[in-house]
Amino acid sequence: MTIGEKIILYRETLGMSQTKLAQKARITGPCLSNYENDKRKPELEAFMRLCKAIGITMDKFMEDVIVDSEIEKEEVFTEEQMNLIRGEALYVATQLIKELEERIKKIERMMER
Repeated sequence: MTIGEKIILYRETLGMSQTKLAQKARITGPCLSNYENDKRKPELEAFMRLCKAIGITMDKFMEDVIVDSEIEKEEVFTEEQMNLIRGEALYVATQLIKELEERIKKIERMMER
């Protein structure tokens, strides 16, 4: 499955229009269309915003992605970019854990009253 096919799959599964996803990811509609039609690959920043808008980690999104024969036969992301993606995923996970811990403490305090 190509990057474009996966974007379409997630977008349609969420019941989102191209316009809605583009707005949520802060990219233009034509830009999203190019990604979905595999005419362009998203830059790292745009890819991060797309994944966030879809509600999925970048690592999870990239599972089973292949580079279409029509697209350049280079790596989709460099090793350095993949390390940034992994770091961002770790940061987001850490922030979520902190938020959950704070909520648990708040609930525990409420229960003690």
